[in-house]
Amino acid sequence: DDSGFKTEDIRPVVFPNPSSDEFSIQLNEKTDLRITDVLGRTVKEIFNVNGIVAFGNEFIAGIYFVEMKVGDESFVRKIVKE
Repeated sequence: DDSGFKTEDIRPVVFPNPSSDEFSIQLNEKTDLRITDVLGRTVKEIFNVNGIVAFGNEFIAGIYFVEMKVGDESFVRKIVKE
C-alpha cells in the first residue's frame, strides 16, 4: 500500500505500563487527553499537546483510563499505577 498511511501513527501507546512513577505518551499531532479513574471521575486533563507528554507521577495506585482524541478518531488506553 503506497498511501503513506502508517498504522502506528494513529495508535498512541502509553509507556511504561504499569508504572510506579510517571507515564509517557508519544503523540504525532495536537491532542486533548483526559485521564479518568475506574469510577469515571476525571483526574487530569491536558489540552492541545503534541510530542512526548509525561503525566501521572501524582496519581495514587490504581487503574486509570487515558482518553484521547486524535484527528477524527478517539482512543482509550487502560493504565495501571503501582
